[in-house]
Amino acid sequence: MIGGLPIGITQAVLFADLFFYMIRERIDKIANKLVKSYILPLTIFVTSFLSSVISAIVASAIFAGLLGYAKINREAKVKITIISAFAIGIDAVLFPLGEPLSTKVIAKLGGEPYHAGFTFLFDNMWHIVIPLLLSF
Repeated sequence: MIGGLPIGITQAVLFADLFFYMIRERIDKIANKLVKSYILPLTIFVTSFLSSVISAIVASAIFAGLLGYAKINREAKVKITIISAFAIGIDAVLFPLGEPLSTKVIAKLGGEPYHAGFTFLFDNMWHIVIPLLLSF
């Protein structure tokens, strides 16, 4: 709750969409520069890595917003979208904020014998997730 208002995934996606709408001219310039350079893989990596903190849905909305403004052909957009979706989905598991499944895992493993906390999944899975993320 923020200021007495419940904040959920719907509100987060709505906020991200409104944010992109308000700065769409700047995003148009940024998106075209990203696609035309080698910064796109880095953008996929950063957006995917943030997905474990800002949720997979919001990270997907951010990346889709950037890619939607890019002036590239449809086939390239589809390939980039698939790669980024895999990367976002893989990395979202690292923290319980990323997706509901990781939240359930932490809830179930919170007691004996694991005493899973906020960083439990990151501590135990980073050596698997980070190389997979880099491969995408």
